[in-house]
This record gives sequence, structure tokens and C-alpha cells, in this order.
Amino acid sequence: DYKPPKFKVSPPLAKLLGITQYYTKTQIILSLCQYIRNNKLQDPSHRSTVLCDENLRTLFGVRTMEYVDIPHHLMSHLGPPDPIQLTYYVKLHGDISETEQWYDIKVDIENNLPGFQFDSNSKEIELINRSIQQ
Repeated sequence: DYKPPKFKVSPPLAKLLGITQYYTKTQIILSLCQYIRNNKLQDPSHRSTVLCDENLRTLFGVRTMEYVDIPHHLMSHLGPPDPIQLTYYVKLHGDISETEQWYDIKVDIENNLPGFQFDSNSKEIELINRSIQQ
């Protein structure tokens, strides 16, 4: 179940491509290539070259670019997604069973912590789940 990372797309690029702000790099590149095809910006004599229109010149600061350079030009328009913010309130009085609620929230995370295995079958997670259920 590989899920490629999603990036926050700069507002000018998102507006130009007609996309929302969170996409994978592959989806963003495909959207840009579609824009190039739709606007006939491919150099007819050198098909690996893009002739930038005013919109692309404004975004990337170049008059032409090679298709292989698209990922490089996109980097300044991609950033990490905004952090997830959850607002909650803790009731410090009364019977907790009256207001007790659980929610499962699916969140995509990157496992970049050395020595930490995030696995739904992990014994640690199983123990935590059991203690919650009791």
C-alpha cells in the first residue's frame, strides 16, 4: 500500500493548473504537461523543449525549459502539507461515561523515525488498544 507523498502547491501554480493545493509530484507534473499540451507550448522543431507562455514565465522565470527540467522548476512551488490541527475539549468534572467518545481518524504519515516501526499489527499498538478498550 505505497502512498506517494503529497505536496502543498503554491496558489499561483494551483490556479494556473486548476488543481487544489494537495497533490503528489506525479499528479502535479501530469497536470503541467496537460497545460503545456492544451496551450501548444511544445517547440515543434525540438519536441523536448517547452516554449513558456506568459503564465509559465511568471511562475518559473524562464523563456524555455526542457521537459526533464520540469521537476526542478516545480520545487520552488511545492511545500509540505499544512499540519493537521484537531481542536478538542477535556471535561474535568462529572461522570466521564456520560461524555466518553472515541474517534478513528485516518492520517497519512511518513515513517522516517529510525528504529520505530509503525505497523498496525505491532504488539505495542495492540497493548495500547487493549488498554483503551478496558
